[in-house]
Amino acid sequence: MNIDVRLDAFKTGTLTEEEKDIYRALVYAKTGNDSVKNELEDIQGACSRIEAAPMPDIPMLMFIMDSKVEEMKYASEQLSAEVVPLSCGHYVHNIMQEEISGDMKEFIEESVV
Repeated sequence: MNIDVRLDAFKTGTLTEEEKDIYRALVYAKTGNDSVKNELEDIQGACSRIEAAPMPDIPMLMFIMDSKVEEMKYASEQLSAEVVPLSCGHYVHNIMQEEISGDMKEFIEESVV
């Protein structure tokens, strides 16, 4: 598996070569371990348990790719959710770290009672 061309974290240009080496080592060491296999075997059960549970009523800040229709629908159904639509890939922490950091700090400051 050539992760250099498959993972967004490598495509953004924000990782140094040393960080890429560390990332590669972690991915190769963790891919296919027992925890990952167990997660894959139980993913349908986990989704069923989540869908059966009541909607949480807690303050949430949700960063969602603007193309993710189902996720946007879920977020709109939340009582206390604030949605920040993003036009970027999955690795938002590598792509828009300054923006999400500022949004998170503001959200936390406003949420503390």
